[in-house]
Amino acid sequence: MPRGLMSLAIYIAVASPSGTVAVRRQCGSDRGQIIDRASAFAIALLRARAAAAGITEITQKDGAILLSLATMDFAAISACCAEAQFKGRIFFSAGKVPMLSVKLKKGEDALKLATQLVGTYAAMRAQTAEG
Repeated sequence: MPRGLMSLAIYIAVASPSGTVAVRRQCGSDRGQIIDRASAFAIALLRARAAAAGITEITQKDGAILLSLATMDFAAISACCAEAQFKGRIFFSAGKVPMLSVKLKKGEDALKLATQLVGTYAAMRAQTAEG
């Protein structure tokens, strides 16, 4: 097979509360495919960090990032709601499955926002666990 046509299959197994989620990407030598591979790794790391913080699902829906939470950690939730970067666009729903959602700004990168939200929630959960 010619060198330019060779591809590399990447499998990333990410632990999640419901089992193992596998992400499979076909990546070749094309620059766009390298960026796609980097995105796959970023998503895998995001899911792993989310699972460790008690986030059971991350969804993008209707122009917002939604986090489904395993438990209601009110201190962590209220700390996220007080963050300046989410001001005026973060919402908490205490339904059957507790959820945090943040509306995307026009042109905002969804993966970057999800990473910020998960990072903030994970940090706040860690703080409340210490105290």
